[in-house]
Amino acid sequence: MADDDAKQAAAQAWPANATVSGGVEALVALVRSGAAGGQETAARALWSLACDSPFNRVAIAEAGGIAPLVALARDGTAGQKENAEGCLLYTSHTPRDVEEYAMT
Repeated sequence: MADDDAKQAAAQAWPANATVSGGVEALVALVRSGAAGGQETAARALWSLACDSPFNRVAIAEAGGIAPLVALARDGTAGQKENAEGCLLYTSHTPRDVEEYAMT
């Protein structure tokens, strides 16, 4: 029962926290136009966030992260490609996952 309450509280709090923090948007901006090392690190951080929560997956997509991640996966260095592809693997599962997570 406590787990259910925690999931419900997280589902209700997520949009406000994501809007205030701006962390996902900043990481997407780095992936889009940062220096090579920054792009790799930002893609790795987004991948970590995407692994952590379906809400983060939606935030990445809503922040416009898909196109720059695809570009990085296509044209980046080996490390950039690995991190961008990992993030894209998780962000390909978004809206339905969020609904299912919130309902459990």
